[in-house]
Amino acid sequence: MPPITAITRASQISATTKASLSSISVSSSTSSTPSTSLPSSSSTVTYTSGLPLPTYSLTQANRGANFFETDYWNFWSDASDPTHGTVTYVNQSTAYSLDLIGVNSNNQAFIRASQQDLDLGVYRPSVRFGSFPAYDSALVIIDVAKMPVGCATWPAIWSVMGSEWPEYGEIDFMEGIGYTSMGENANLMSVHMNDTSYLTSSNDSYLGTMSNSNCMTNYGLGNTGCDFYDSNVNGPSWGVPFNNAGGGIWAALWGNKMGVRIWFWGRESGLIPSELSDPTSSPAKLDPSKWGKPMADFQSSVINQKLRQQNLVLGITINGDWAGNVPMDNTQQCGTNRTIALATGSNYADAEFVLNGIDVYT
Repeated sequence: MPPITAITRASQISATTKASLSSISVSSSTSSTPSTSLPSSSSTVTYTSGLPLPTYSLTQANRGANFFETDYWNFWSDASDPTHGTVTYVNQSTAYSLDLIGVNSNNQAFIRASQQDLDLGVYRPSVRFGSFPAYDSALVIIDVAKMPVGCATWPAIWSVMGSEWPEYGEIDFMEGIGYTSMGENANLMSVHMNDTSYLTSSNDSYLGTMSNSNCMTNYGLGNTGCDFYDSNVNGPSWGVPFNNAGGGIWAALWGNKMGVRIWFWGRESGLIPSELSDPTSSPAKLDPSKWGKPMADFQSSVINQKLRQQNLVLGITINGDWAGNVPMDNTQQCGTNRTIALATGSNYADAEFVLNGIDVYT
């Protein structure tokens, strides 16, 4: 893996920008603070942290026709992008009217950037939203049939506490740019904390490739958080290969002094746990102790002590502090002029999420 520089990944933006990024409005949110009690070790498999993984119960199913019809999601109402992308974020009603969100004939939710041709210099309409509830501890299942790709696109699904970033942490479940994410063709998973926080994860506790081991995030000091790249051993995890293989499922777990763990299984890998294999259903209970090694295993005392009140967030931006500072990775399609690329609607025909669901267990 080449050394990471200030322009080679999404999280490496100014502290001021990142704080603004994390401040999605959640002032009217309700808080979910699950019990931290754990089952006895006799009822579960003990994992690498030395603590048993509890069984989790479904508390929120975001699927199909109901995906946007509850009061769960809070749409970003400020048109500007805090990561300085060349998009205009629209509210929920405008997103419906522009066909940027909805449910398709397969009962899958879609979230997309506009595919219309624009005048030169006009920012492309797009969508960003977060959950009203916040979670100290949760298991989140993110079932993605298609992820956004396009000229300098920067999609992400993450969680964050909206105030005092990064004191109480951020988890990036899925993040990358363009068509190939700078040639990596692999998903980037990250954790950001405020204090020096070196990972203590054992080398045999994860399947991915650790890129940075210090979760401290202070851009002025060159600290950008801890992260893993997906190894793609469970199927392609990013971009066109991911979409061509039918997508995949992420499972993210945090809280209860068990660090942060992120699993990934490709749709066609044959490795998806049986209880998650039906893209139309949300099991009542899940037991992650049966799932084997995660793709990323973030273990540190700082994470266990401070990570809390995480709001789920999903968004699609274009260019910005990461994708706008590296060459576009499909010049045959995009050319080299960002203004012209942005104005051409056909460049964003595939800049969309198609989701079977996002379910939350606590």
